[in-house]
Amino acid sequence: SQMFREAFNELLMEAARSLVNIGCNIWNSCADVALYILGRTPSGLKPEAWQFVTGSIYPIFLAIGTALMSLFFIIGFLRSSIDIRHTLTLENTLMLFVRLIIANAFMVSILTWLPMMFNWAANLVGAIAGTSGSRMAALGTLSADSILGETTVTGLGGIPSLIIALFFLVLVTVSGFLIVLTVFKRIFNLYLIIPLAPLAFSTIAGGQGITNTAYAYIKTFLTICFECVLIAIVLAIGGYFIGAGGMFNGQYADALTNAENAILLNPNNAEAHAVRGWAIGMQGNYLDAQTAFNRAKELNPNLALAYAYQ
Repeated sequence: SQMFREAFNELLMEAARSLVNIGCNIWNSCADVALYILGRTPSGLKPEAWQFVTGSIYPIFLAIGTALMSLFFIIGFLRSSIDIRHTLTLENTLMLFVRLIIANAFMVSILTWLPMMFNWAANLVGAIAGTSGSRMAALGTLSADSILGETTVTGLGGIPSLIIALFFLVLVTVSGFLIVLTVFKRIFNLYLIIPLAPLAFSTIAGGQGITNTAYAYIKTFLTICFECVLIAIVLAIGGYFIGAGGMFNGQYADALTNAENAILLNPNNAEAHAVRGWAIGMQGNYLDAQTAFNRAKELNPNLALAYAYQ
């Protein structure tokens, strides 16, 4: 019967709302975890791991890098002195020692300016998230009401809405966990790339060609370090765009309001009754929709719109 159909539709819509609500909670939880990690430096997130990397692993690579720096300096000197009369000028000799000094300065101060970069990245994440803690700013928080609207039914009908809600749940769950995995991967890469810094910066002493390794390291480090800013931007505005999209809302409420306003101006407006029936029916209220269609056909039996919407 019609009443059973409406009750079943209501049940499906409530199930869809529950699924969307679960999806929103999963997304918000994953975003909270991601922003919590992104807003902290490697030393602040896991002090024990930072101490192990900088206190146990880094000194070994620093010793190797120091030896390599001397080796690269000799290689650079030999390259410049192949033809002493033409290439080993005072300018070239000074450049050899300048590169050596620069390489040594980088290697000595690595554990000073790397944490400085981490702090800058964490501060940018905090500014984007709009919080001083781990919670997301309201801009990026998903809620079932922002997606479904305030009504308990939608214009898609029970079964289509349930299917879309399931798709939404799977989508946000997978996306949320992928973001969390990406954030953990970034932290792992930062711990991994820190000990390699002495090896990379030792190549500065070698001059042209060899120095490209140091440039590539700097580029890679900056990419990994400030990747958190891009992730924070996605989290901050992603929820807003998903919620603002009104996945299930449609424009049925606006159509209903306009149709009822037209009926108030002219109760015998058959077209307005037909549009009202369509808007009500798309929101799941089939009994009232049928009444509106019947009224439209009474006013104008030849109104194709009433038959088409019905």
